[in-house]
Amino acid sequence: MKKKRGVTLVELILAMGIAVLVVAASYALISSGLRSYEGVSAVTGELDTVRLVMANVSKDVRACASHAVSVGADQSLLIDDITYTLQDETLIRRQGTSTTTVAQGVAVFVPEVEYDAGTPKSVQVTVRGTLGSDAVTTRLTLR
Repeated sequence: MKKKRGVTLVELILAMGIAVLVVAASYALISSGLRSYEGVSAVTGELDTVRLVMANVSKDVRACASHAVSVGADQSLLIDDITYTLQDETLIRRQGTSTTTVAQGVAVFVPEVEYDAGTPKSVQVTVRGTLGSDAVTTRLTLR
């Protein structure tokens, strides 16, 4: 008598169970990687925002020839005729009648001016994004 070749029901169920386990493990791995990617992307975006703020403020402070730098009562940074103000997590730059949005998603903007004999010596700016990452502080020395 010839032996029939084929797959038994037990073998089929066992193979399907292994396949389900492999697919579930793959899904968990891909899902975890995707969540990590999204978290890193958000932090990177926040750091880009902080970098943009620092670049704008640095440019204006370095271009300030008259050393007319001060901090307003509302924690705004005044550089010659330029004013940086934080309003509802948006950093605003005003110069004359022009108003520009520098960055959105800014939770903290704290400027400080250090004086030497009544003359501004340096400007320190601390910025933190809305995701709660570490604050970034830059100190700019006036010439």
